[in-house]
Amino acid sequence: MSIFYCYCFLQLLFATIHGLDTTTIVPDEDYSIEIIEDSTTPVNEFLIDDDDENATTTENYENDFRILNKDFDKLGKIYVSQYYSLFDDPKKRLSLVALYHAEDSFMTFEGQRYRGTKKILEKFEALKLKSLKRTILSIDTQPLHDGGVIINVIGKVHENDKKDYLYAQTFIYKPQKGSFFLQHDIFRVIRP
Repeated sequence: MSIFYCYCFLQLLFATIHGLDTTTIVPDEDYSIEIIEDSTTPVNEFLIDDDDENATTTENYENDFRILNKDFDKLGKIYVSQYYSLFDDPKKRLSLVALYHAEDSFMTFEGQRYRGTKKILEKFEALKLKSLKRTILSIDTQPLHDGGVIINVIGKVHENDKKDYLYAQTFIYKPQKGSFFLQHDIFRVIRP
């Protein structure tokens, strides 16, 4: 069973235990990680520009054992789709708490900081947002050296009769016991 399928199972189990409604997106293909052990090769070709004198290579990390998730881009887009399908529906919004770790997750929402699922759930409950319509303008992803994924989203949101607003949101998904959890979530409206 792949890491992502384990994650989906754990998410559904958590939601069932806590009586939350959740939607899971199941990928079409199996996701895996690539182990990088050779300290003489670049970390990942897309990160290194041969003409860039400041480019980082693994020469700076001798005897370092790192794991890069080779499917970071696909996973990032799946996580973004899953997150917003739940967040944008007020009936499913509270089930987002299943993505976070009970103690090790952090969320910053418009400058206010929250730690752990209890505080994050309280924030979601306090949001008085109705159904949202969302347009994703860009999704940028990068692999982390522990097998995780960092995702940066720029988008536009519309709520009923209110005006559209631009936002930026950053997610960091971390691997944990054959699964992933949302460790960091930073949201900010972009104001002129």
